Amino acid sequence: ELKKYELASLCIHQLAEMDEESFTSQPVQQALIQSFCQNHNKAIECLCEATATQPEPSMFVILGQIQMKAKKTKDAVRSFKKGMKLLMTSAKILPNTFEAAEMYYLTGLCYMEQKSLLQARDAFSMAIRLHSSYPDAFYQRGLCRMQLRQAKCIRDFNRALALCPSHFQAYMSRAAYYGSKGRYSKAILNCNEAIKILPNSVRAYFYRGTLKYQNKTFKAAIEDLSKTIDLNKTCILAYYNRAVCYHQIKDFRKALKDYAILLLLELSKEIALKVLINRGLLYVELGDYANACEDFKEAMLLSPDDSQIFQAIGICYHR
Repeated sequence: ELKKYELASLCIHQLAEMDEESFTSQPVQQALIQSFCQNHNKAIECLCEATATQPEPSMFVILGQIQMKAKKTKDAVRSFKKGMKLLMTSAKILPNTFEAAEMYYLTGLCYMEQKSLLQARDAFSMAIRLHSSYPDAFYQRGLCRMQLRQAKCIRDFNRALALCPSHFQAYMSRAAYYGSKGRYSKAILNCNEAIKILPNSVRAYFYRGTLKYQNKTFKAAIEDLSKTIDLNKTCILAYYNRAVCYHQIKDFRKALKDYAILLLLELSKEIALKVLINRGLLYVELGDYANACEDFKEAMLLSPDDSQIFQAIGICYHR
């Protein structure tokens, strides 16, 4: 409550080191403390013992969630299924409660982690059937459908936002969907709404800037990419996209500055190659063939089989 998280963390770690006998009557608290301290196996062991003697649906949910943290998603699915079994009525029907829906929702997240998208989609659908006003279940089903290239994903994002108008992720996913379809203006509008919810979101400003670049509104893109860099000075793709925008509007000095900053950062081989080629081409436009040649030579070391780079070096020597 006082936002003194380091002190809170220290207290929890001290609790974890206390005599375990003091926790024997409180296995859930013991498991949560061990899990907080990243001792997931201890937490799982504690809850497995507890569920063996006192099997309750809520305990299986906590066990499954800790197994998810430990990246043991198959074990987590088994735990959630045991919890569902305990919730079933004598007619083997699950009650229409949030508790039952949450178990299917968490099962869906496990299947997402396992890349089993069809099973994940079905689990989220079941969660929605049991609890029809579950925004996160609609959102996650929308993500599944988007990855499965099903246009119905947009309906799920719309429903998630109808239930929870401040659902940042749903706006961003809707922006990604419209962006992938080339509907940049509509995607930008969704980024606008996301930024209203999280005004300092690096992701939202970066994506909106990228959409504006794709929409060929370069000056507007530069504003958003500059804001991204203000929020995160090491956002490599923001510098790269801004450099490309400056290049497009012929502001070569600023483009060169961004390319120079990029080459001081830790870049992947792919990005470094693109930066060197782009800067080399910019130098060619400026008639600076000596510097262009140096960049193309550096690029050649990264991609020695690219005949176009050799051709560019040849042109520079010729000029």
